[in-house]
Amino acid sequence: MSFSDLLRCPQRAKRIFAVPPALFAPPGHAHLTEFSPAASWNLEPWLVACLLLAAVLYARGAWALWRKAGVGRGLSLAQGCAFIGGWFTLCAALVSPIDALGGSLFAAHMVQHELLMVIAAPLFVSARPLDAPRWNFHKYLVGRDGQLKAAFTSAVEPTDPLVVAAIEKELAGA
Repeated sequence: MSFSDLLRCPQRAKRIFAVPPALFAPPGHAHLTEFSPAASWNLEPWLVACLLLAAVLYARGAWALWRKAGVGRGLSLAQGCAFIGGWFTLCAALVSPIDALGGSLFAAHMVQHELLMVIAAPLFVSARPLDAPRWNFHKYLVGRDGQLKAAFTSAVEPTDPLVVAAIEKELAGA
C-alpha cells in the first residue's frame, strides 16, 4: 500500500494512523467513579480553626457593639447578614465537597472560584468585617467603686498618653 493509496481512501488512513496512538494512550478518567460527598468534606484543622475564629471574632464584636450602642447602630443588620452570607459561601467553597470536586473537575473548580470572587468577596466587603472585631478591643477604665471612669475606642493604644493619664488620675485619687 502506497501513500497515494492512503490519500485516495481516507477511511483506511484514519484506521492505520489511529491504531498506534490508541495503543499507548493512558486510560481516560472522564467521570468520577468513586465520589462520596459525605467523605469528601475538607475538615483540615487549620482551615476550620480560621473559619471559626473569623466567625467568633465578628460575632463577639457585633454583640459588644450592639450591646453598647443598640442593635443596628454602628453596624447594621444588613452588614451582619452580609457577613453571615459571605462566611457560609466561604465554607461552601472551601469545606464542602465542592472543594474535593474542584481537584478533579474543572467545572467544579470554576464554581469554587465564582463562589469566592463573585459572591463571598462582595458580601465580606459590604459587611465591614474589621469594624465589628475592633469592638473586642474597646478599653474601659473602671474605678475602685465599680463606676465607669473613662472609655477609649479600639483605635486608642493602651500606652496612649490619654489612657496613661486617666489611669494615673484614678490611682492618685484612691
